[in-house]
Amino acid sequence: MDHMTITKMPGMSGGMSPMMKDMMEHPMWMWFHTTLNDTVLFKFWTVKTVGVMVLSCFIVFVMGVSFELLKWFRWRLEVTQRQTSSHGTRTKYAVADIPPRNYRQKLLSLSHFAQSVLFGVQIVVSYFLMLIFMTFSVWLCIAVTAGAAVGYYLFGSRELPRQPHADRRMAAPQTSESPMSCCG
Repeated sequence: MDHMTITKMPGMSGGMSPMMKDMMEHPMWMWFHTTLNDTVLFKFWTVKTVGVMVLSCFIVFVMGVSFELLKWFRWRLEVTQRQTSSHGTRTKYAVADIPPRNYRQKLLSLSHFAQSVLFGVQIVVSYFLMLIFMTFSVWLCIAVTAGAAVGYYLFGSRELPRQPHADRRMAAPQTSESPMSCCG
């Protein structure tokens, strides 16, 4: 006696629902593979030929580079904003970093809004890259990794800009006295 028979439901043709047919056409791989039958992010982005795979890998590579570019751009905006809004008090020995604005002013500032929008875009791109990697297509995984690596190579430097020569002298004064002159 066979207990595994499929009962027909309204709207089902031949015992298989449209969702089941779609799943049969576009498998969800659970292991790394090189098969060309993949759906990337959206139903319309289906990889069935080598040409579409190459184009998809290029798009994914650019997404990886743009992810690192977004991170660098957000960092650069923050550094620039801090340098332009720094109204710290300069003394003979150091610069006292006194924030010029309160929390509410910062929250309502244009630079904070721009940072928040860029952060949102960065999160969306990062989740897209994660979902692309989860297709388990070896070629798309290589494109994600290579794009992020090239992006980091190009934009990963987080060196702070050097201070102008005059500012360095103010921050760390140099004396003409010898080191032992205080004891003499």
